[in-house]
Amino acid sequence: MINPLHNSVNLSTYRKRVIAEKTVEWCKANLGTKRSKLTLKVRKANALALKENEVGHFKYWNNEMVLNHDVCKSVRMILTTVIHEYTHYLQPMRQKYVELYEKHGYWKHPFEVAARSNEKLWTKCYEDVVKPYLIKSGL
Repeated sequence: MINPLHNSVNLSTYRKRVIAEKTVEWCKANLGTKRSKLTLKVRKANALALKENEVGHFKYWNNEMVLNHDVCKSVRMILTTVIHEYTHYLQPMRQKYVELYEKHGYWKHPFEVAARSNEKLWTKCYEDVVKPYLIKSGL
């Protein structure tokens, strides 16, 4: 059984995508949804994302969540990143993010604080949907 904390888990891009998709479904059931459709992209990080060690981001202008599979080195990283970015999907990013960023900066930004707080839900998500998937897959 894969230890979710272990770094450099040798999972294929396909498996990482499935874990990300299962996490999004868990988020929908446990954090809520919006009318606008969320698109999940699992891709190889570009040069800047690699340099910045960016595991993912949310493009609020087109409701696209991006997960950089080659930067996400553990199951936990996948889960926390998807939960973090899903939290942004639920927030009024277009209306308030920049204004609050100018006032608070990144680390004290209320949206970022809430997203980091929701990351703590990764263990529940892991137990509910990811661990059963890994067991069923013989991982």
